[in-house]
Amino acid sequence: MAPELKIVFKHSTKGIHLYTRSDGKFFNHAKVHTPLIRELLFSDDAAITAHKEELQQPISRFSHTSEEFGLTISIKKTNVIGQDVPLPPPICIDGRRVIEITNEFNYFGSTITGNLSFDSHIDKCIAKATAVMATLSKRVWANSRLTFNTQIRVYQACVLSAFIYSSESWATYARQESRLENFHLCCLRRILGITWQDRATNTTCWGMLRASISAAPP
Repeated sequence: MAPELKIVFKHSTKGIHLYTRSDGKFFNHAKVHTPLIRELLFSDDAAITAHKEELQQPISRFSHTSEEFGLTISIKKTNVIGQDVPLPPPICIDGRRVIEITNEFNYFGSTITGNLSFDSHIDKCIAKATAVMATLSKRVWANSRLTFNTQIRVYQACVLSAFIYSSESWATYARQESRLENFHLCCLRRILGITWQDRATNTTCWGMLRASISAAPP
């Protein structure tokens, strides 16, 4: 923990408890741990967590301690978001500057939402990947001088990297995974030159993809 945060939370019990088990036994409540999460740090960013009625206190302490260390909180880059609550309370800094309340914001490539839904983030990932596909349409997908193997490598490097960025931490539902797979197949159909008039099934597309990769030169 940073020195200023040790002072901020020295005598504070405000935060959010996470209930975790480390023994692997579902019904063994004797070894349930409840660590208190008060801040999440990355580089020069900080996320302060607390329950709805408790957030003002740690924010005020954090602001006051930051000033003692010669640091300033950027109001323009600071937001308040309430998750699974009707409306977050107004939070102030220095008793006068009110922090903007938002329903969602981007944090290191991920979309944090107030309704705890992952759909908004998936929408943005698909939009980014679609834009990359369109940008490379003439130079790559419609370029007959490029081999299929090269096109697939460009797809993996440029499109997939934008499409599934930070996917290691995703917790998706079956319907969301279906959306992701459908978009992935749509891109592969574009590269393979398959249109909706061909009435090709997904199984057929996967078969054509494997055959094309096997026949492509290394």
